[in-house]
Amino acid sequence: MTLTEPRNNREQSRLGDGLYTITDISRILKIPRNKISYIFRYYMKGKFEVDLDYTFSVSDELNVVNFKSLIEIKVFSLWKDTGVPVKNIVNAHHALSKKYDTKYPLALENLAVAGQDVIDIVHENFYVKADGSEQPYFVDLIHPFLKKVEYGSDKMASKLYPLGKKGAIVIDPNIQFGQPVYKGTRITIENLVAQNKAGDGVDFLSKLYNLQPNRLRKCLEYYNKAA
Repeated sequence: MTLTEPRNNREQSRLGDGLYTITDISRILKIPRNKISYIFRYYMKGKFEVDLDYTFSVSDELNVVNFKSLIEIKVFSLWKDTGVPVKNIVNAHHALSKKYDTKYPLALENLAVAGQDVIDIVHENFYVKADGSEQPYFVDLIHPFLKKVEYGSDKMASKLYPLGKKGAIVIDPNIQFGQPVYKGTRITIENLVAQNKAGDGVDFLSKLYNLQPNRLRKCLEYYNKAA
């Protein structure tokens, strides 16, 4: 993959950020490609980039984004599916990016939705509307997907566990360029799937790589599941 020279207002490709195409995002998040493309029109080429005067894609040739963008795309999709109007998501992105001085506010830990509103969890038991008004809000709602995300000391998404934090798949932008791997190893799930399709059974692969058969089986089932 050939990346363009970084510009001041373009996301730069750095080791540990991960690189994801639309196809990667669709496969990892189990979201149809056409839906990903729709979100890209708002996220990459529309409202967010215009508002921030910033280009999230690291390549002019391909729509390639980093791990934080992958999380934002998933959150955008979830919120829209639960009935949050796109206008409210865009307003929240604008307000939160200014409040927390980040290009990736939807990848922050302290967010939730209630009805059609995006909520900023200022601290435990104190929520405000994430529209710039800072209006207090009383709600106890954390989407199950966000429980699969691990956040760093900066409150920003750092890892994703597609099968949950007890599952065997982890997406860490610091390991294998952010491709899904078997937790505790550098073995990509894609490689395990390829070997399985080539004829290597679960028992053989488990012994070869010292993996737990049941956990490996769940990894293969998840990866092979259509978006």
